[in-house]
Amino acid sequence: MCEQSYWSPLEDPPTVSPLDDPTRQGHVLSKNYSLSRRPRVYSGENLFCPQENTEEALLLLLISESMANRDAVLSRIPEHNNDRIISLQSASVVYDLLTIALGRRGQYEMLSECLERAMKFAFEEFHLWYQLALSLMAAGKSARAVKVLKECIRLKPDEPTIPLLAVKLCVGPLHWLDEGESFAKMVIDMGEKAAEFRAKGYLAVGLASLRSTQEEYQRKALGAFQRAQSLSPTDHLAAFYLALQLAVSRQIPEALGYVRQALQLQGDDVHSLHLLALLLSAQKHYHDALNIIEMALSEYPENFNLLYTKVKLESMCRGPEEALLTCKHMLQIWKSFYNLTNPSTFTVLVLLYKAAARIALSPETKVYFRSSSVFLRRSVHATSIAASRVEQALSEVASSLQSSAPKQGPLHPWMTLAQIWLARRCVYISMSKPAEAAACTQEASNLFPTSHNVLYMRGQIAELRGNMDEAKRWYEEALSINPTHVKSMQRLGLILHQLQRYSLSEKVLRDAVQDKRICPLVFLSTAHDVWNSLGEVLQAQGNTAAATECFITALELEASSPILPFTIIPRAL
Repeated sequence: MCEQSYWSPLEDPPTVSPLDDPTRQGHVLSKNYSLSRRPRVYSGENLFCPQENTEEALLLLLISESMANRDAVLSRIPEHNNDRIISLQSASVVYDLLTIALGRRGQYEMLSECLERAMKFAFEEFHLWYQLALSLMAAGKSARAVKVLKECIRLKPDEPTIPLLAVKLCVGPLHWLDEGESFAKMVIDMGEKAAEFRAKGYLAVGLASLRSTQEEYQRKALGAFQRAQSLSPTDHLAAFYLALQLAVSRQIPEALGYVRQALQLQGDDVHSLHLLALLLSAQKHYHDALNIIEMALSEYPENFNLLYTKVKLESMCRGPEEALLTCKHMLQIWKSFYNLTNPSTFTVLVLLYKAAARIALSPETKVYFRSSSVFLRRSVHATSIAASRVEQALSEVASSLQSSAPKQGPLHPWMTLAQIWLARRCVYISMSKPAEAAACTQEASNLFPTSHNVLYMRGQIAELRGNMDEAKRWYEEALSINPTHVKSMQRLGLILHQLQRYSLSEKVLRDAVQDKRICPLVFLSTAHDVWNSLGEVLQAQGNTAAATECFITALELEASSPILPFTIIPRAL
């Protein structure tokens, strides 16, 4: 619909159309758009009248979609072939318009529901399957999106972008790394047909190979990233992931070279800037790292990963008071970024559109078009049905108003808030303020009471207060939830050492450095602390030679340890 030739449904139509410009080429005659009689306005219960053009457009599209579903020709016998093609084309046009209207407003949940209704006549129709897959991806229904993408791959086996979309979901929200690798190999096996997407296939293989703690898979990931970078030397992502893999392997100089190359190709990439700051902190250039983080925050002020790193660097460079101010700023950003108490008006309106469409499209409905407005009248026979449907739709509205549905998934904002409180707690711990640290931990515990990180923090506070038995209990509870939590193992080992239980302390710390269940990417971030603690325990037992080796290993690892683990940077295709 052309907005210039459209008027509000609650206003009288214009006497002259804006398109009737005498100077316009092809202008012949002005038309009078006045109606001979005013539209009839119906009043009563169970009526819905759109208040603006957008509402009316969506309502009309919903009505058209239901009519297209109702009138679809499903028979595949030769005599009905032409009718089936025509009905499919008509339905595709309606769904394309719905995709534009709902997609521009972020109503992907509703769009996916509409496209699911089109599946009854989407046999061998790639366009509808692909639209459904994209809408499911946007709506956060990743598992179902992968299943639909498999059907799209069957329909177009030579299209490399489809398996890459499946890899994106498998590596990202689903963590189906085995299945992600199989999709990535599809792209690689296409060879020259995949063209520039072949390098993306190797990137995906590298990301999927990080599923195992074995050194073989780590080498495989590194080889895949190197292959991707050689195939696409102008792709900043290939250089970035190669730098990141080298960084977690503690090859800091080589990683710096590739991350600088990535920044030359894409100077404002947030992850490359973050990696550069972490690499500088690994080389103990903390002030330079803080300058990089502040520069990145000038471009990405709402990036919480950058803000976490800034808190750590400020604690070291400028003192904990500055870090506390940054934590307070993070809470303000969170409140403004995740406004969870006020759902958008448009979300409520869309639910009302659904209610109106359900009312309008039942068999007893009579639809009246007057001017550009749509008024709905129901028969007395269907009044009770209409009331139940409206009640159902309004309950959906009420539930959405009462719930705190986040913008990026059910848990994402609350996990972010918990991390902010825990970061603030770390600052108070460094200031030796157990009361304030306990208050921050309690805030995080209110959100995730059984989180092993929260239990670990409680143990640290108990340690700060000198209550070793309580701290030991908290660390044991954290390990009962996550048996591979390295920090809890390290602190528990030290407490057992203080309690003079040397053999058990040594066992706990050796498990921390030798347990094959612990991902090496996670372990390397805290390895120097664990090796140092193990050295202290061995020294107390009189095993000086073994303790010396542990201290040397701890010093070597500490020399390349960043301020925060490299794994804080998300990995996604």
